[in-house]
Amino acid sequence: MSSAEIFRRKIITYIEENKDPLIKAAFYSDEEVMNIMRSLTERWERSGFQGVPLDHATYEELKILAEKAEYYKDAPRETFLRKIFREEFSD
Repeated sequence: MSSAEIFRRKIITYIEENKDPLIKAAFYSDEEVMNIMRSLTERWERSGFQGVPLDHATYEELKILAEKAEYYKDAPRETFLRKIFREEFSD
């Protein structure tokens, strides 16, 4: 299995197949993840919606997303909840 495929598998396993909605929310609300996903969605649209957005990721994007997935899969729920409250109630 290639490194890119290992990265894809981590993203799918740790995030997409994760039953905890807070883990998914934490991952997808990460600024770097949002920027990458926006780029992937644009490429996916330009391809005529072939495959899924992740199919259009570069090796470097897959690596970053896999590292973020690894981090967020075990992140304490409190960390994400604190982030939400800080963003919601900051001036």
